[in-house]
Amino acid sequence: MKINKRKTWGTTLVELLPPVGLAGVFASMLLPALAKAKVRANRIKCVNNIKQVGGALNAFADDNKNRYPWLLTWRDQVAEQGGAAGALATAFYDTSTLFATVGVKVGLGGSQKILASPCDPEVQGPNDLVDLAQASLFNPIPNNAHSYGVVTGGGFAGPPDPFDIPDDKGADVLKPTTTLSVTRNINGPQNRGDSLSDAPTGNPGFGQVGRSATWLGADDRANGNNPRVIAGLQSNQGQAGSADGSGSQSNNADLSNRA
Repeated sequence: MKINKRKTWGTTLVELLPPVGLAGVFASMLLPALAKAKVRANRIKCVNNIKQVGGALNAFADDNKNRYPWLLTWRDQVAEQGGAAGALATAFYDTSTLFATVGVKVGLGGSQKILASPCDPEVQGPNDLVDLAQASLFNPIPNNAHSYGVVTGGGFAGPPDPFDIPDDKGADVLKPTTTLSVTRNINGPQNRGDSLSDAPTGNPGFGQVGRSATWLGADDRANGNNPRVIAGLQSNQGQAGSADGSGSQSNNADLSNRA
């Protein structure tokens, strides 16, 4: 009986090296592209969040004679806070209490997730712990649990009278191009970084603008320890929304035009 032997084909290490090398080259080209695509996708999602934040604030204005919370007369601000007892002149100028306002919470649809940018992994954990239904002026949303700032202006120059309106107005729904909301990595020349420019007042500022805000980035070593830095954004990258409900990706040149 004759038995035919099957020939077994083997592959040597030398023969494997070229395909393995090519795979490494392709991986080195593909991974950065995937990372950039993820950044782009996260920025688009962040812009959508900015628009929803703007929508919540505009819904409040619709119910309050076209006035954002910070543009209400002092009497109406007190009423919005539930009465004179414990009413704060700063309640609508700090995002931790502004986002906890009943009218704004309704506009957010009951979800605190809108306040966390996908570009900002540091706030995701604290944001998960927020119960928006329980948030109030006396139980504010922690600043480390949200990614967005709101351009509220400087508020009242002194102790307000009942019918006083704020001196430094910030964003205004009747001025659609005014900047309404920004990612927290903004770094302005005044007010510990919370400013669009060094103009004395207004949005945009009245008077000469000498310096404008810029966007901080995780790639900027000089600002690496700045708590405003967002891990998923580089320097010259941010997102901003306007009073007309629009939102867009932004850079330093755009911020300068907004100042």
